Amino acid sequence: MWNRPRFVLAAVLISGCAVAAGAEESTTQKQEAPGGGDEANTRRTFSTITLEGTALGEFGDDAFQDYWEPGFGGEIAVLTPVPHGFLELAAHPFANDPTEPDLPRVRTLGTYLGWGFDLSLPQHILFRAGARAGVFWMLYDETADSPAQDENEVAIGGRASLQYPLTHSLGIQAGMRYARVLTKKEIDFIFLGGGFAWTFSSPDWLRGFLE
Repeated sequence: MWNRPRFVLAAVLISGCAVAAGAEESTTQKQEAPGGGDEANTRRTFSTITLEGTALGEFGDDAFQDYWEPGFGGEIAVLTPVPHGFLELAAHPFANDPTEPDLPRVRTLGTYLGWGFDLSLPQHILFRAGARAGVFWMLYDETADSPAQDENEVAIGGRASLQYPLTHSLGIQAGMRYARVLTKKEIDFIFLGGGFAWTFSSPDWLRGFLE
């Protein structure tokens, strides 16, 4: 029950390293910006902002899923280029309904800071992958036997997606997210879904603030 998520994570990390190695050999080629804009690998730091909205469903098979059923949720992520990749801030709320009547409903919010890289593929497709770390906020609803309570735990994980441009600045994307919550007995989540990616130039005042 615990091996499947670890196998998936290992496969994602290994494939990500292989793609990154290929990207190092292609530094003279252009990359496709999220949403479809072309730019050189030497992107100016904080020059653009990408807003991603992704609908995600959970498809993991961990011990946690024996007692709670994670529901669909939406993730919002903000990305900006930095040397050798991009920085990401992301938030992903979703609820977990109990499979037994005496258990509380658990509402969760995953918040992350991440780093990753982009790689352009044939047919204008963009591959995006990254690693994340953050905090998982969990709110347990009140039940007949226990009051409402909350807790927060450190979480680590990763992301991988494919994006296709619709216009110069707007694209559609599909991919996966992985999160491991570092509770006493670790909880693994595997999310699959899709959404949009919108890229625009950073305002001068914001770029100056970030720089």
